[in-house]
Amino acid sequence: MARAQRMRSFITAGLIIVFGMGRAVGAQPDSSPLDFFESRVRPIFVEHCYKCHSAGAEKLKGELHLDTRDGVLKGGSSGPAILPGDPDKSLLIKAVRYTDPDLQMPPAKGGGEKLTPDQIGDLEAWVRMGAPDPRTNGPAKAGTPYTEHWAFKSIIEPPVPAVKNQGWIKTPIDNFVLAKLEAKNIRPNAPADKRTLIRRASFDLLGLPPTSAQTEQFINDASSEAFARVVEQFLDSAQYGERWGRYWLDVARYADTKGYVFEEERRFPYSYTYRDYVVRALNEDLPFDRFVIEQIAADLIGALRPPCNAPDAA
Repeated sequence: MARAQRMRSFITAGLIIVFGMGRAVGAQPDSSPLDFFESRVRPIFVEHCYKCHSAGAEKLKGELHLDTRDGVLKGGSSGPAILPGDPDKSLLIKAVRYTDPDLQMPPAKGGGEKLTPDQIGDLEAWVRMGAPDPRTNGPAKAGTPYTEHWAFKSIIEPPVPAVKNQGWIKTPIDNFVLAKLEAKNIRPNAPADKRTLIRRASFDLLGLPPTSAQTEQFINDASSEAFARVVEQFLDSAQYGERWGRYWLDVARYADTKGYVFEEERRFPYSYTYRDYVVRALNEDLPFDRFVIEQIAADLIGALRPPCNAPDAA
């Protein structure tokens, strides 16, 4: 099962990284609205606004708090900072655009620098989507950065929760599931029968049902390692890479043809080589860090390898 765990980590980490790539400036985000606030808007407030517009400011400017949801909506002495859904009528957007010499944030007169077009576009997109804001109404602590978001925290090993039904536990992960169920007085479902279990594993890993022979072999295998062998068998199948490689190819926007060309040559020459490479990477259990390096370096990957006669080549 060690390989299965590695591949799950590969898939999870890969999708997290790739889904964060390729967003257009100021466009509607492809993440959730709250994630968009945390990753694109809160950092702007922390870096450029909290010095003058938060509970930790030495001198609050314009009676405007930007460190709470209510503070943003209430605004300051000039009125509400934003009108959710309408960037053009929002004072905050007007201020960061520098269209009014008497309303500029960060203030140029005080030595501040205008936000970049990317940052302004993100604020406009945030207001346009209704200004989603997960923050509580209490003031943020002075200097609290957006790195408090879970994605920027170090990985820790949480304590395994205690549970009553120890007989249901097979791995420490089960403790976390059962602890939540027991807290709500919910009893876990009975274990799936072997025919159902192999179908679930086959559809999950291959996208196809198991064969009759595979099903019968698994049902007749009474050993404790029976399911582990089934999983390894599916991971060794060529269909495994084809099934899971498509998720990477989708977010990488892979295509065999040019959908916007109708008269000239529509195919991308040799595009299949990248598709086959991704499939092969999963089937060969390529370490994820190496996979990322190869995605970034592409045809320059040879330059990363020291020559055989280099002093540190060994």
